[in-house]
Amino acid sequence: MSRRMWKAVSPLIATVILIAVTIAIAAIVIAWVYGIIGPTTATPEKLQIYPDARLVNMTSGATVFNVTVKNAGGVAISLSKVYLRENTSCVATSFIGSVSSGPGYLFSYGTTTSSSLPVGQVANLTAVFSCSVSPGATYTVVIVTQSGQAYYVTVTAEQGS
Repeated sequence: MSRRMWKAVSPLIATVILIAVTIAIAAIVIAWVYGIIGPTTATPEKLQIYPDARLVNMTSGATVFNVTVKNAGGVAISLSKVYLRENTSCVATSFIGSVSSGPGYLFSYGTTTSSSLPVGQVANLTAVFSCSVSPGATYTVVIVTQSGQAYYVTVTAEQGS
């Protein structure tokens, strides 16, 4: 029977390895705290869509889209376009987002007022399309911000007066 002798790592090498690992971890934490690795405070754009969306086909031939939205991100949001995904030529001719506090109107397009939705603010967005939709059919309304971010709202069309 042969006996093998297992030797451990020398105490000097073990100490050097422990110090090197500690310095590496400290460097990563310091880089993260000072923002070298990535942003620590900036929050991207995020538009929260509430489930109260309505797409109403009016007897005049126009279609009205209403939805409540909230700026849940870290930057103000401005809209550039609202359209139907099923019919990309059906683009909103105007849209206005009204809020209960602060400025009266935000998100305007096709009007003289132009501003953005501040962080944390809730607004009721109304978009008017010149095309008509089929009541009972499901459509996807696409809300596009000026930064190019698209938000999708699936809604069943209704017949209005």
